[in-house]
Amino acid sequence: MGSSILVDVCGTIEKIDKCLTIDKSSTGNECSGVLYTAFCPTNKEGQKGQCATNGDKISADFKSNIINSDMYVSTDGIYNILERNNPSWYNQFRDKVNKKKKSMNFSNYHMCNLYKLLNELCTLITKYNQDRSNPEAYLGYANNFAETYKNYVTNASKVQNCESYCDVLSTLKSEYDNFKEENKDLEG
Repeated sequence: MGSSILVDVCGTIEKIDKCLTIDKSSTGNECSGVLYTAFCPTNKEGQKGQCATNGDKISADFKSNIINSDMYVSTDGIYNILERNNPSWYNQFRDKVNKKKKSMNFSNYHMCNLYKLLNELCTLITKYNQDRSNPEAYLGYANNFAETYKNYVTNASKVQNCESYCDVLSTLKSEYDNFKEENKDLEG
């Protein structure tokens, strides 16, 4: 992933985070057009469509996406259609397809870990791009990323489907290393 692509990814993640952390009393301007509220749970006062947590919002949005079974096709279903309709293409890319399918087997806990690591990398890059005048200030962000990464790698053997989890950890570490290499003139 190139540096500019990573900056774009980080910008998108920041927008999503802002949308998910809007105060409940907010007008929701940052997230206009939100359709998921129909699938939010009923709150204690009996009001429907009240997503109190980010988890509620994500779950409700997911439900709104799959409620129409004509529109929803599982990942396996897509691959089955591709294999049936274009077997030569599918056979050519079978290994990549299987690797991609395998990489999607993460539990919420492990996805949260990966998100935290990506978020720390994004914080480092975003803060650096906003103000490059004080390189020492970024050392804390870099150290947070390095410590979190080290912790996750140390505990990776406890993870089911460790190979795909470790692949994503490795990809994030590579992006961090690329960022450091591109900005090595700032390393003191």
